[in-house]
Amino acid sequence: LIIYDGNEVSLIWENDKIGDKVFISSDINYIDKVWNVISTPSECIQQGNYFFIRKYYKAAMECFKNGGDEKLFGKAAANHYEIIKDYKKAAFYCEKLGEFERTAINYEKDKDFKKALEMWELLENKNKIFECTILLLIQNEEFEKAGDLLHLHKNYKGAVEYYVKARKYNIAADIYLKKIKNQKEAAPLYEQAGDFENAAILYQKLKLIEKAALLYEKAKKYDSAEKIWIKMKKTEELIRLY
Repeated sequence: LIIYDGNEVSLIWENDKIGDKVFISSDINYIDKVWNVISTPSECIQQGNYFFIRKYYKAAMECFKNGGDEKLFGKAAANHYEIIKDYKKAAFYCEKLGEFERTAINYEKDKDFKKALEMWELLENKNKIFECTILLLIQNEEFEKAGDLLHLHKNYKGAVEYYVKARKYNIAADIYLKKIKNQKEAAPLYEQAGDFENAAILYQKLKLIEKAALLYEKAKKYDSAEKIWIKMKKTEELIRLY
């Protein structure tokens, strides 16, 4: 079916439901040839190349299939499935073509980090191996291992994020205090970890004195708490403490 749409092409042909089923061309030579019956494999390949160059990959796939050229079919299929965001199928055809970097990228887009990692390992791409390993650990909810790996590579903020998700608050607090040098972030993490004495020490340095005193009490460091209550002239707190 051939439709002449006038000088300005209607927006209807861009609709998602029919867009990949329509071939738009102003090439008079092609329109001339379209009436010719294509029967031989070479003619199918020729027509497939015509569609492929113009990025009508689905039409090209059909032609290459009829022409019996698996490699060209795979190339068209890889492009087609990437465009429609079916990354699993795109990765399958890229891998068949031996395009392993492109395969890995498609597996990542499909959130199949295990298969993506296999490709990056095959390519010996150290940066992507590291990145993909982290993504796989996070996907599997192995947050402590993700934190360990990020910590090892001195990505301290990233490590803290996943130690907190793993509820390893003490490790996260130590990193904030000793590596990132951020007492404000470390203090509540020590508190969450139940390390009330270290939390109290930091809150005291941050001039959150009353909170520090209460945490000294929780840590059974009554002398430290007493000194704060005396300094603050909190008689009721001293009576309670005694």
